[in-house]
Amino acid sequence: MDDTFHTQHIEPVKTIRLREDERSRLRANILEHAEKNPLLGELGTQRILSPFTFWSWEGTLIGTRVSYTLALALITLLAGGGTVSASERALPGDLLYAIKVHVSEPLQGAFNFTAGEQAAWESEKAERRLEEAETLATLGQLTPNTREELEKRVAENLHAFARFTHVLVDTTPAENNDAAYAHVKLTATINAHSKILERVQDHTKQEQKVEVKRLELDVRQKADGIHSTSRVQLSTEPFDEKEKKVSTLIEKTRKSFEVENKTPQPKLSEEILVDTHSTLLNAEQALIEAHIIRTEGDPENAYSSLLNSERAAEEAAISLAQVAKRGKKLTGRED
Repeated sequence: MDDTFHTQHIEPVKTIRLREDERSRLRANILEHAEKNPLLGELGTQRILSPFTFWSWEGTLIGTRVSYTLALALITLLAGGGTVSASERALPGDLLYAIKVHVSEPLQGAFNFTAGEQAAWESEKAERRLEEAETLATLGQLTPNTREELEKRVAENLHAFARFTHVLVDTTPAENNDAAYAHVKLTATINAHSKILERVQDHTKQEQKVEVKRLELDVRQKADGIHSTSRVQLSTEPFDEKEKKVSTLIEKTRKSFEVENKTPQPKLSEEILVDTHSTLLNAEQALIEAHIIRTEGDPENAYSSLLNSERAAEEAAISLAQVAKRGKKLTGRED
């Protein structure tokens, strides 16, 4: 390339920068468009294909997803990586919360290509909203408006979760098992956070107690509705395989519990640990019952008891993870 042309035309372009007001305006416009035109929520009823199918008609969905990802990457660039990272700690009402729910989370979700991955991500987002509610209530900042916003977002997550798990049901028995496990994990998540919310109520003022209870009841009702209308069949995973998985989860959770139980905890975390211990005992008892019932020649009830053990074990693990998160926040070790 001619050096003169490069000096006169290319180099000056490199020095062009958007003013801060221009960056802010562009950011706001893109965020507003993202909020009014959500894409990822519409993908639940469609099959997600391999990213190598760009040039076929079947690759249209992937192309759309990639285009959306690139748009989100542009927002990230405009907002600044530090801003997007900081938004992960934002709560409803914070300036960065829009970045969190309209940029950071969609960008993370854009890389989930299977229905199973997407169902798990929707469940995780619902859990994030419950964590936010717990934090706001603890701070005395859970207002009727923020409660309603969180309820709305959780409802959207649960409906998307249902669509993705229905996609799994229509494929193979193995993927139906994935859907069944996703429902177990979601039930465990709702149960764990319902108990945490009940504990949070005991440490808040009366007006907060009312908002916390309303949110807890609303989320549980919507989750029950998702399960009652689900077409997901019970898992057909062999008893011995599932029993081994559940036993391993219980053992791992028991060891983690012992570590957290020996660590000095604030009052609320101590109370969560009491509930976690009770749930863990239920998981162990159900596992023992499953083994006994099976030896008595009743495989159907044995498997049902095994699933109860799995749900309780998952719930205990989730509750314990919340205690660990709270500990990191208090000691400044939060990632």
